[in-house]
Amino acid sequence: MGSCTWVYGNFWPSTLGTDGNEHHTTALVDSGASENFIDKAYAEASRIPMQQNATPTRVLTMDGSEVTGGPVTHDAQVHLKINHHKEDVWLHCITIGNSPVILGLL
Repeated sequence: MGSCTWVYGNFWPSTLGTDGNEHHTTALVDSGASENFIDKAYAEASRIPMQQNATPTRVLTMDGSEVTGGPVTHDAQVHLKINHHKEDVWLHCITIGNSPVILGLL
């Protein structure tokens, strides 16, 4: 099982697009995160399609402990827009709590 890490950074107004639908939210741009994440409950409530992973991935905090909610079992692909920047991104679905989206510096 792989692993990745996340901490805290800056919040940005963002738009997530899926299948013609747009979801306006905020994204935490986190220089300490090694991956991109979306809160699983937010994805479910927003009806953002998720795909199950073949292999679960552990997510570790800076102190080496695993995040609550367990490993990543699903991912979501979205069209992300922040200001004038647009790109397709994959987001790992986890329990976040403080922000619907975390964008790591990959």
